[in-house]
Amino acid sequence: MKTRYIPVILIVFLATTEITWAQWVPEVCPVKEDLNAVCFINESQGWAVGDKGTIISKVNGTWTRSTSPIKEDLYCVTFITRENGWAVGANGTILRYNGYAWEKINSPTGNDLLTVSFGDSEKGVITGENGTILVFSGNTWKQLDKRIKANLYAAQYLNDDIFLGGGMELLNVPIMKMAVKWGYSLTNIFDSNIAVLGLAFTSPDNGWIIGSPGVLMHFDGKSWVGPGLDYKFPSLNHISLSDENNGLSVGFSGTILAFEEGTWIREESGTNMHLNGSSITAGNYYAVGDQGTILVRSRNKDKEELQTKEIPDGAIRLFPNPCRDFLNIGLTLLENNSPVIMSIMDLKGKVVEQKELDFSKGNLPVTISTADYKPGTYLVKVKTGSKILLGRFIVN
Repeated sequence: MKTRYIPVILIVFLATTEITWAQWVPEVCPVKEDLNAVCFINESQGWAVGDKGTIISKVNGTWTRSTSPIKEDLYCVTFITRENGWAVGANGTILRYNGYAWEKINSPTGNDLLTVSFGDSEKGVITGENGTILVFSGNTWKQLDKRIKANLYAAQYLNDDIFLGGGMELLNVPIMKMAVKWGYSLTNIFDSNIAVLGLAFTSPDNGWIIGSPGVLMHFDGKSWVGPGLDYKFPSLNHISLSDENNGLSVGFSGTILAFEEGTWIREESGTNMHLNGSSITAGNYYAVGDQGTILVRSRNKDKEELQTKEIPDGAIRLFPNPCRDFLNIGLTLLENNSPVIMSIMDLKGKVVEQKELDFSKGNLPVTISTADYKPGTYLVKVKTGSKILLGRFIVN
């Protein structure tokens, strides 16, 4: 028999002092597995991959699970066109998207494959553990024998060159450039003492690397230098560039660094989850990470940044609180003709439920089912026009 609680109306007080809200917004994810990489084809269509063969896609604003032909962990995904995508992962796994479904491709290795990059539909590279390098030629993957004794975590196919980086415990490898036209010959371009976990180049003379511990360095065609930041940050796991002056890097404990107009700025992600992958579209930044974490932020701060406004006591009511099977949400100060988006998050910042509310017929309050919620404290965020209303409730 369930214990019944006497309904208590909680008036949530929102202070009228200035509050800086995080611009990163969590999105509803259909899976709980760790997500390791994300790639957006255009503004509205993207893919993410993760542990246990997880593949999810976003179309028309919603993420859904896609059928996966394997159970191995997937570490990287990339798309050349909407109908031509690749993903790689553990035990030599190679998947190809043919426009309709993902299919497993024969692999010349059983080593874990960590990253994949394409210059165009006919030129690609995959790298992985124990110095594994695969190149795409004649519609098949062939393994190169370069005798590199380290894990190659990062690779990028750029014009007729392939940039490589990696490392291993007690062993670091230089940043290398592989000349495709010269028989895949290798040249060291930076003898680092770090484990390079990611790299991104816009041209042979402009690129960035990230690594452990807490490394971020720039290459200008002649030398490697740090960005001169006056703050420290945890190790980064992935870096993306949209052009030479704009990009994104994500890492441990929810770390996000945004590169805008040539300057790196640390941003509040709203989560402590490790972030493993990033992607950039014309309008948005995306980051994915552990336990199905998906975050998005608009690249146009001027249009999207919310102006802090005074929100008086009583703007949002949650009852009963604590609750068990259901929660009533009462709202005031709704802006006319503005959509009302409600998000419910746990204290780790993970979205539990998200929906658009309809108040066209004055149907207040809104009742939601909490019967399937785990016991604990949850946050309610309601966005209406230029206002954000916040509340907190407990499920017993």
